[in-house]
Amino acid sequence: MNKKTLTKVSGDAGLDYKIHFPDGTRATIQNILSSIENRRRYLQNFHKASGLTCDCQTPGVPVRVGRRQIPSETYYLYPATHADRLRHKEDCPLRTADHQRPGPHEQGAETLDKTLESEAEESTDLVVHIEASGMYLTKMMEWMWSTSLLNARNPKYAPRDYDAVRKKLLQTAAAVRFTNNEKLADKLLIPQRFTKGKKEEINRTARAFAEQVAEQGPDRWGVIVAKVRTAQIQKKQATIAIAHTMLDLHISIDTATAPKPGDIIIARVCKRAGESGLTALEWAAFPVTEAWIPALSEHERTLLSALEERNASYVKPMPTTWQVNEDIRVPNCILRYHEQSIWMFIDETCDQANQPLKTQRKSWRWNTTQFSTLPELPS
Repeated sequence: MNKKTLTKVSGDAGLDYKIHFPDGTRATIQNILSSIENRRRYLQNFHKASGLTCDCQTPGVPVRVGRRQIPSETYYLYPATHADRLRHKEDCPLRTADHQRPGPHEQGAETLDKTLESEAEESTDLVVHIEASGMYLTKMMEWMWSTSLLNARNPKYAPRDYDAVRKKLLQTAAAVRFTNNEKLADKLLIPQRFTKGKKEEINRTARAFAEQVAEQGPDRWGVIVAKVRTAQIQKKQATIAIAHTMLDLHISIDTATAPKPGDIIIARVCKRAGESGLTALEWAAFPVTEAWIPALSEHERTLLSALEERNASYVKPMPTTWQVNEDIRVPNCILRYHEQSIWMFIDETCDQANQPLKTQRKSWRWNTTQFSTLPELPS
């Protein structure tokens, strides 16, 4: 999996370009970004404001100011629209600005503060490689989930249902393409919710998808994202009944357990001659809680379910989208509690339990190697 290539700035190249503010103030990018104090001084009053431009081009290229609170509060500059990313000069550090934007996990946390809701659509497109395993599917699904902000829970908003999740994933899928430049949206099936009134339409869509991926060559395949209804296991094979559609999915379980009912499954599929249903070329399971938050282990499900029972606000960082610092361990959950963030960690091995946390944030830990039950949550 690759993100769009970032423009690397060598030395002080481009840092002398100036940002023009609506009040007439001008300052070099180098001066603005030189410290957290300078970022706050220059940018704080223009958070989400319009009228800022970068003079690397004439006329100036519009820029905006964003704010993040994880791992620390700071302000940053980014292009005003997706198209403006490439309008900056090659040596301008704002040409892509992805190195200054928060990752999807941070967007989720910021959404709880309602500070990045209008900026979520600025996420970088995703390019994925076809591999001989389901690992790239896991990475793609985690990216889609976090970019869609489905990894954040806020009790102030209406509870999610299947339709809401499906809509968000379809919107995000429009930004995903494969290395052969094919678009995921052109090869994707996320079944509609099944109702009697839409029975014929849903089945017609499923049949059309199956015909599209009928095995007639190496490129005849598609991607299905769906909820598991049932799983029948026989030896090293499993037949998955997909919710909301009549399609069955045949998967190999040589190196993984079969998905459980209620899990989300993503699979690259084909339809082989003489076989009913679809056959997975690669697949990955994506367990979720009742609130549609990914739970990547049973201990994690226990923690997230307990937080949901408390009606808590939190973000579930996704491992493949965690970009704060490679040396900082990915928290299992970031809890929003009394206007502060608490990083929550689950130690599932002795190595994890013995490893000191490098984060400076307030933290909570559950050592499952010593305690099988959930420790007391922050109160």
